[in-house]
Amino acid sequence: MTAMIKNISQVNLSLRYGSVVFGEAEYNPRGVCGPRVQGDFQLVVLHSGTLHVKTGDDPYELIPGQAILLAPGREEFLQFSWHHSSHHSWCALHPKSIKPQLKKTLRSCKSPITLPIHLVNLLKTGKELITHESEHSNLRDEYYLSLATALLQGFADAYHGHLTPSRPETYVFQRFQEFISREYRQDLKLADLAKAAGVSRQHLLKLFRIAGKPTPTKMLYQLRTAQGAELLQHTGMSLSEISDQCGFQNPFHFSRRFKQRFGMSPRDYRKQCWGTS
Repeated sequence: MTAMIKNISQVNLSLRYGSVVFGEAEYNPRGVCGPRVQGDFQLVVLHSGTLHVKTGDDPYELIPGQAILLAPGREEFLQFSWHHSSHHSWCALHPKSIKPQLKKTLRSCKSPITLPIHLVNLLKTGKELITHESEHSNLRDEYYLSLATALLQGFADAYHGHLTPSRPETYVFQRFQEFISREYRQDLKLADLAKAAGVSRQHLLKLFRIAGKPTPTKMLYQLRTAQGAELLQHTGMSLSEISDQCGFQNPFHFSRRFKQRFGMSPRDYRKQCWGTS
C-alpha cells in the first residue's frame, strides 16, 4: 500500500543503519501520513502540535511529550494538527533484529504514554549521532542496534509500569529549560518560550503557576542575571559587553535586573568578588 504524505514542511530522515532508522519531521497544519502498513516496530514521539493515530479500528490522540509504538503488520493512518505545525521524531527497528520475548512485549504496547525523560534523551542521542555522521564514521550498525533496542525496551518497561513515566508537564519544563539555556542571549518573547516548550502561552503560564514556579519570563531573567554574575566574577568584560552577552537590552536594564536579584549593583558585586575597593 502506498502511503499518502501531505503538508510535510521539513524532514530529517537518516538512511537506514542496518535494521535501524532514526528520524524527525515537521508537518504543516492538516498534515497526514497514510494509510500505510507498518513494516517495523516504530516508536513515534510528538514534540509539538497534536497527532491522531488510527491503527486498525483503534484511534489514539497524542499530545506533546507522549509516544506511541507502531507495530509491523498493522494498517495505520496519522493525522496531525489542523491549526498548528507538528513536530515529531521516531526510532524504527526491523522485527528480525528483536528477540522473540521483547517482540511479544512490544506488540502489547498499543496506547500512547508520556515518555520518560531518560528515553527522550536516548532518542535525542540517536538523532544527534546521525546528524554528525561524518564525525562518527567508525560507528557500526551494532551500536545503533543497541541504542534502538534500549529505547524500545525502555518504552515497554514504562508502558507496563516497571518504570514511572514522566508527567507531561515535566516534558514541557525540560524543553523550556533546554531552550533558554541555549538561547538566553537572544531577544525572546513569551510566545518564543511557549513555542519552544510545545504549548500555548496561556498553557505555559498555567503549568508554571500550578507547579509553584516563577513565571517563564522571570526564570529567563534569573538565568541571564546568573550568567552575568559569572562573567562579572571570572572575566574583565565591561558592563556593556556583559549586558550584550547575556541578552539584556542595555547596561541599565542589566544593572536594574541584577540589583533586583542580588541586592547590589553589578559593580559592587564585582568589587566584592575580587576583594577590591
